[in-house]
Amino acid sequence: MTAAAHGRSSMAEDLMLLALEPGSGRVRGRLRTRYALAAAELMERELTGSVRPEADGRRVAVTGSSGTAGRALTRRWLARHARGGAIARYGDHLAARGLVRARRRRLAGVLPVTRYPLLGHDAVAELRSRIEAAAQGDADATADLRALRLGALLAAVGLDGPVFPGPAFRGLRRRLAERAAADWAAREARRALRAAMAAASGGG
Repeated sequence: MTAAAHGRSSMAEDLMLLALEPGSGRVRGRLRTRYALAAAELMERELTGSVRPEADGRRVAVTGSSGTAGRALTRRWLARHARGGAIARYGDHLAARGLVRARRRRLAGVLPVTRYPLLGHDAVAELRSRIEAAAQGDADATADLRALRLGALLAAVGLDGPVFPGPAFRGLRRRLAERAAADWAAREARRALRAAMAAASGGG
């Protein structure tokens, strides 16, 4: 059962909230956000025991609904789950919770575009505070792990700068980058994102 099913926001929902520009509701870096959402799902599944990383994190053992286990390349798992409508799905989750408003329109009258303006800033401020406290080692053990991994994931995909901008947060960004290097899911998210970016630019 997911965190959201227990009435608590999932790591992917928290990630999506942080990925939104506060004023416009535009998603900051759609490809980066898609891979971050996929990695957040992977982290959540690890916490529930349905996914277990192998020693180097390059592969995961996956337990299906039937109870049968299999192995998958982590990068391939992330690429598969980063496709399609992850942004729309989690944006709509946030809208259903009353945290954002889904604003749909067509660009040049043709291309559908959805933005998710925040309906308040308290939830984002709380997430930012939790990540800061976790990186400083000031949070309680349970919240610390979730917040610290969320911050590591932001750093892994390059969203830490937009979420924690400027010189005042330089030390925090450095600590999150160090955590990203030590977190298997964050490392694999970075590798998968780089591979996707290289392929998109013709380098892969």
